[in-house]
Amino acid sequence: MEQGAKRKKASGFKSSKKTELVKLEEGKGNIIQPLTFTMMRMDTTAMQNKAVVAVVNKLQEMVRMIMYRGGNWQTSLAQLQTEDVKRDHGVSMKIYLNEFGVEPRNYADLRDSIIALAGLTVKLPYKSPDGKKFMKYTNFCDVYFEEGSRSHYVIITLDEDVADKLINLDFGYQMINKVVILNNVKNKYAQKLYTYLMMWTSKEAFVVTTKELRENLCIVDKYPSFRHVVQRVLEPARKELQELADKGCCDYYFDYEKIYPGTKRTGEPEKILFKIHKSKVFITQADLEADKRSRIQIANLLKSHFGFDEKEAAQLTKKVNHLNGTEYLSKLVDIEQYTSKPDVKDKKAYCAKALNEFIKESEVLVEQLD
Repeated sequence: MEQGAKRKKASGFKSSKKTELVKLEEGKGNIIQPLTFTMMRMDTTAMQNKAVVAVVNKLQEMVRMIMYRGGNWQTSLAQLQTEDVKRDHGVSMKIYLNEFGVEPRNYADLRDSIIALAGLTVKLPYKSPDGKKFMKYTNFCDVYFEEGSRSHYVIITLDEDVADKLINLDFGYQMINKVVILNNVKNKYAQKLYTYLMMWTSKEAFVVTTKELRENLCIVDKYPSFRHVVQRVLEPARKELQELADKGCCDYYFDYEKIYPGTKRTGEPEKILFKIHKSKVFITQADLEADKRSRIQIANLLKSHFGFDEKEAAQLTKKVNHLNGTEYLSKLVDIEQYTSKPDVKDKKAYCAKALNEFIKESEVLVEQLD
């Protein structure tokens, strides 16, 4: 059996029994995921996505230590070793099956999914000591199950280059709630899109080219007709995340718009605009008041420094909230410095144009992260 290729496909739960959803609790379940790992492209099943999140969760202590105390990540990797299996130039970790968010009746499927991870190819950029750039193709991990028993744990080892993507914070990080993926979301595309949109919660929206979306979801060669992408990828993911959000079992969900070039309105769109919404269950009165304070602060600056009236200031601050308020404030400081120059004739007009461009640019193209 080569790399699990002939194993039965473990794409999710097969039991007719319904798995109980887990409601999220404020401040619990959040884990740090480096953006370098989020942008890795791996064609995984729903069960394998759970396994990958369990691996990220296992590395949290090390990630937090690097974040708060600093230190060399390669030195830190050397400390992550189990007694039974050690990995030179990498990490090894023991994970119990009950840490994967899977019920015991589904452990057989979980084992198959984890074994298949060992044959999963990942693509990583690599630079040689003399500066040459390569694309490295390697396996995500090695997997060890104890022989002669139905072991309730697995040992997973990662090569140093792969492990780097899971703990290296040089390119930033995001927070995701592990409970959403481990316990609640069943659709593999919903799992991936949830992780994806969590990068942009402070922006409340992002734009991605359709080409980039297909690549990140590993559907480049699937669903040639975009209506099938809608029917089998986007709509099932959108519906599941929104239903879970309404029940308090997911913190964010999305809707989307197709963007076509020119007058075209059918076929493959050029881009997709994703709009991110926080679950109403988790929007507290404190959040609403903080959003209002941020909008008032920015609106007051627009009126006092640039001469906008109440209605105009309200229009320009519609998208301000307590998460992005400091970005707006910083932009206004830059605009104030520039418009203080004597050659700027119409301070208000310049501010309106610059701020509208800033608002438009906040819907960042995801491809710029690569």
